[in-house]
Amino acid sequence: MTNDKKADPIAAAATPLTGIASVDEHGDEPMTSQQADELRALCEEHGETFDQTLSRDAAAAKIAELRGDDGVAPPQS
Repeated sequence: MTNDKKADPIAAAATPLTGIASVDEHGDEPMTSQQADELRALCEEHGETFDQTLSRDAAAAKIAELRGDDGVAPPQS
């Protein structure tokens, strides 16, 4: 059996960052323009400084942090 998350639907479903590459998947590649746009907006919303030098992986992690993505669904009201 391979360690490929794309081939394992259970592992893929457990990834909280749907549509955003998993951490450590892209090494030091610069963040995408889509990530930059989303991260810039989230940083403004949270009063944080936008760092345009983040890698794709670091940007994905920061986006998840600012969104509050922790793999757990928020409570329903």
